[in-house]
Amino acid sequence: MAFTTMHFGVGMACDGAAALGVAAIRRKGFRAIGPAMTLGGIWAIPPDSPRIFSWYPSLPFSEHLNGPKNEQRLTSDLFFFHATLDAQPQEFALLGLAIILVLYNTVIFTPLLVDLAKRIAVVEELRRFGGVFGRERNG
Repeated sequence: MAFTTMHFGVGMACDGAAALGVAAIRRKGFRAIGPAMTLGGIWAIPPDSPRIFSWYPSLPFSEHLNGPKNEQRLTSDLFFFHATLDAQPQEFALLGLAIILVLYNTVIFTPLLVDLAKRIAVVEELRRFGGVFGRERNG
């Protein structure tokens, strides 16, 4: 049975791949990949809610929402391979956390690196044409 971090990470990866495909086809909207990945991760969590309600019986409606019957009803592969991940004997909690961290860092740092590459290209082009003030003042 996989932990919630693994479900969240797989949901992020699946929805991030779909958002990246849409952004690549449309050639815009790359900033929406991060929020789309977050929504995909959240979409992968609802089948775990009966388990969460069984852990915390003081939550509202926990007597109605917990139990294996509700968990079996909610668990399906509609929620980003939820049933397949729950069938695994390992928990994969750290792997899920690693997936989450790698995906979020990729979404954060890729636009920064693209912007840095554009700035470096502009500076190189300025140097090729004599610098900012011309050849005589750049020593």
